[in-house]
Amino acid sequence: AIEYASSMGAHILNNSWGGAGSALALELAIREADRQGVLFVAAAGNETMNNDLAPTYPASYNVPNILTVAATDSRDRLAAFSSWGQESVHIGAPGVSILSTVPSDHLASASGTSMATAHVAGCAGLLKSRSFFLQARDLRDILLMAADRLPDLQRHVMGGRRLNCGDALLARSQPP
Repeated sequence: AIEYASSMGAHILNNSWGGAGSALALELAIREADRQGVLFVAAAGNETMNNDLAPTYPASYNVPNILTVAATDSRDRLAAFSSWGQESVHIGAPGVSILSTVPSDHLASASGTSMATAHVAGCAGLLKSRSFFLQARDLRDILLMAADRLPDLQRHVMGGRRLNCGDALLARSQPP
């Protein structure tokens, strides 16, 4: 799926899946997507685990285009279910009681790092739509630079950052 999406011109991949097993073929596909400038947004997982100690894949591969996302709650704290990692999880994003579409033309509230990952991938898509020349690493850097540093996330997420899409979009509208 990663190879297909990359070959069809996808620029951002939202990956809200994973598990404990590592696979060389998967890592190679993500590395090839990196070579093609594709941002790979990955869910940290909902196992309340430290991914630094118990890696989950694909989120824990050390590939430059991966942006691993933990879930935060409405009080800007790490969600009770979210996995984390000061070395392996890059950013937090809202992931508790998020209104989303569900089958049969309905809406429902859901929680999980999958919901948080969609926020980050969506913001990356907005950035890309405004500056099409941006590559995966550019998008990743902008999202991290513009993110808010939050005290509770300092112990859980690299740099203690939570997505701030508004600031990321403003950062791209400023002249260099």
